[in-house]
Amino acid sequence: MMSTSDSAMKNNYSSAEILAKKHLILLGDKIYLKTLNVENATPAYASWLNDPEVNQYLETRRTTIEELREYILQRKNNPAVFFWGIFLRENH
Repeated sequence: MMSTSDSAMKNNYSSAEILAKKHLILLGDKIYLKTLNVENATPAYASWLNDPEVNQYLETRRTTIEELREYILQRKNNPAVFFWGIFLRENH
């Protein structure tokens, strides 16, 4: 797994700059965690959140892509929040 400081050095960014922009990626063998951006508000994400089996324990029951974008933007603009997505690595 690559640490924030390893990633920062590789990309010529300081850890403080990365944290300020909240663009973080944590790599695992089969998945990676990435801070979400409005571009991640996709039809697939909305469909997943709108699935009754998935959202039975969530506060959200129905959402649109535009509502997802707003939600992600609110989280991104809050300095006290790190909003992560879980993604499959392509090579697995």
